[in-house]
Amino acid sequence: NDIQTFEKISGLISNLTWKKDDKLQRLQKLLNEDYAGKKVLIFTQFTTTAKYLDKHLTWKGIKEQVDATKGSAIKFARRFDPENNPSTDKKPEKSQEISLLIATDVLAEGVNLQAGQVIINYDFHWNPTKMIQRAGRVDRIGSKNDFVTVHNFLLDPKMKEDFGKEGSVDLKIDDIQKLIGEDYPILKEGE
Repeated sequence: NDIQTFEKISGLISNLTWKKDDKLQRLQKLLNEDYAGKKVLIFTQFTTTAKYLDKHLTWKGIKEQVDATKGSAIKFARRFDPENNPSTDKKPEKSQEISLLIATDVLAEGVNLQAGQVIINYDFHWNPTKMIQRAGRVDRIGSKNDFVTVHNFLLDPKMKEDFGKEGSVDLKIDDIQKLIGEDYPILKEGE
C-alpha cells in the first residue's frame, strides 16, 4: 500500500515545475514591474529555497544568492552596499554592485544594507523579531532612501486556516509592541 501511495504522490508532483509555481511567478512579476533598477533584498529561511530562487528568477542587474555555505556573507554585503560596509579591499565598480541579493538569515544580523530600497520576505517567518531584524538591515541610520518597502509573502488562505500561523505572529507582534513600543508596521498597516 505504501508503494502505491508513493507512486500516486509522485504522479501528482511530477507535473509541478518552476513554470507552474504561482508564488515564484508573482515574485518575478513584482520584480519586473515594480522594482527594476532598484536594490532589492529577498529573504528566505531555507538554503534550498534561496538556490531555487536564484536559479529561476531573471534580473537585469547583478543577482547573487548567499547562504551559510557560501563563506563570508560580508563580501556579498560589501558588493550590495560598499559605502556602508567599508573594507581595505578595492571598492567594487558601480557596474559590479549587486542589485538583487537573495539571502537566508545569514544576512539578517550584523551587516549594513542601507543601500537597499526593497525587502521581500519570501517565506512567512513565525518569529516577528526575524522580520524586524531583516528590515533593520536596510531601514537604519545611513540610508539615503526616503522610505523602504517591505513585502511579506503570506501563506495561502487554506494553509493559514490550517496552521493559524499569521494569528500567532500577530499576537507576538502585539506583545513586542506593548513591551518595547511601536516602530513601524511589520505585518500589516493597522498595527
